[in-house]
Amino acid sequence: MMDYPKLAGFQRQCLFHQQPFVSYRLPCAPEPVTILSFERPLILRLNSWLPEDEKGFIFAPFDVNMPSIWYRADHLFYGEDASALQPSYTTLHSIDIELSARNDQHYSPEPLPDSTSKDNYLNQVEKMLKVIRTGTIKKAVLSRNLRIPFERNTEAPLLFNHLMDRFPHAFVYLVSFPGIGCWLGASPELLLNAVAVTGNIPFQSSLLQLETMALAGTRMLKTPGPWGQKEIDEQEWVVKYIEERLDKAGCTDVEKSETYTCSAGNVEHLRTDFKAILPSIKLDLLLQEMHPTPAVCGWPAAEALELIHATEEFPRSFYSGYLGPVNMEKRSSLFVNLRCMQIAEKEAALYAGGGITHDSVPEAEWEETAIKSRTLLAEIEKIQNLAT
Repeated sequence: MMDYPKLAGFQRQCLFHQQPFVSYRLPCAPEPVTILSFERPLILRLNSWLPEDEKGFIFAPFDVNMPSIWYRADHLFYGEDASALQPSYTTLHSIDIELSARNDQHYSPEPLPDSTSKDNYLNQVEKMLKVIRTGTIKKAVLSRNLRIPFERNTEAPLLFNHLMDRFPHAFVYLVSFPGIGCWLGASPELLLNAVAVTGNIPFQSSLLQLETMALAGTRMLKTPGPWGQKEIDEQEWVVKYIEERLDKAGCTDVEKSETYTCSAGNVEHLRTDFKAILPSIKLDLLLQEMHPTPAVCGWPAAEALELIHATEEFPRSFYSGYLGPVNMEKRSSLFVNLRCMQIAEKEAALYAGGGITHDSVPEAEWEETAIKSRTLLAEIEKIQNLAT
């Protein structure tokens, strides 16, 4: 079992003193990484921009018209790193002075949304179905949220540690950017993994080996029998979307796996893996093309996005955006922000969504979001019992 008490203590100190930090654990990695910077998180004008050389962490919202957040990695701590993770008020206070002197950024964090009632969600599904059944949109993703009691300073570090142990194949993270937001999650979905390789031709000396996935369709873990046509269609749309985007961005040597079933907590999904080669100068273009995918938006994307904005009654903020470390050991690993929660001081909002198609049944769609929410809810209940 993973257990990092010194890291949890450090995180609690940072949360209490309102110091920005990022902790994350890559899928199947042996230990977590914690990032500290002597710069305030930078608010980016373009959320598809990635620096070529600077190490850091990107935190991008669902809405491509909203700014992303860039947190430069001045210090990296691995696992406990007991010699480094000895926070004290003096140390944190000196960081705060440095940060305050350079804080010329302004950002208005979204307040926690109210919980979506079942009746309201069912009505929203019906509203989407009326549009979808006219034939112009094949799929639109409808999300909802659940607001729960949650003690940020004590429970967030406990939950981060617990999720690392519970979900070894997920991207587990805890991000706290005071004035911007505090988020925590365990995402099963890779958006883009890019590793620098050496090209065979001189002018192609900066190439990237890419990995991505199509992940769609949801059912309870170990459900017997074949997948339903609704879920198969959803997966095929995401696969087609990724194939088109890889081609448009100029990828070569594209490889696609067979579609298979993969587990993610208490649910399972259909998954197809992709590999490709791309010149590094085109990475921003590919990222711009990839986000948001049909798995979190719909198909066709522009029409689905318009329907989402007309139907959902709260801004998604960073839910179903993307996040991850950039330029760490010549690798950038970005994940879709799913199975996540937005955390205030004494409360949190859990987010979950599902794809609405012509064949959707409103009650079944509500149950799918309930199943996804239980991924975090069950673990939260465990750590809250430990904390009492």
